[in-house]
Amino acid sequence: MRAAFPASDAPTPRGTGLVYLALIGAGLAGNYFKFPIFLNVEFLFGSIFVLLALQLFGPVRAVLAALLITSITWWIWSHPYAIVIVTAEVGVAALLMRRLRISLVLAVSAYW
Repeated sequence: MRAAFPASDAPTPRGTGLVYLALIGAGLAGNYFKFPIFLNVEFLFGSIFVLLALQLFGPVRAVLAALLITSITWWIWSHPYAIVIVTAEVGVAALLMRRLRISLVLAVSAYW
């Protein structure tokens, strides 16, 4: 069975750092350019890139990416709740994926 995350001791190909930084940049842009739905409720796209980081780079780098990507919401909304929620989402999803060997979609669905 295939591992849920990349092995930490595996050699990293060239350019993965650029992909990681591109995901963080896209996530920041996804949170900054939000989509208003109704009554000051806004849809953010940054968590999509956090979950991509989880799939590509594993839980440690994904939690770091979540902290960086959602940090812009503290500036936009003047509270840190999105940082806590998205970081917990990626942490719980990583834990469920590793312990229960379930897919990312099931792990995130179980979190919500």
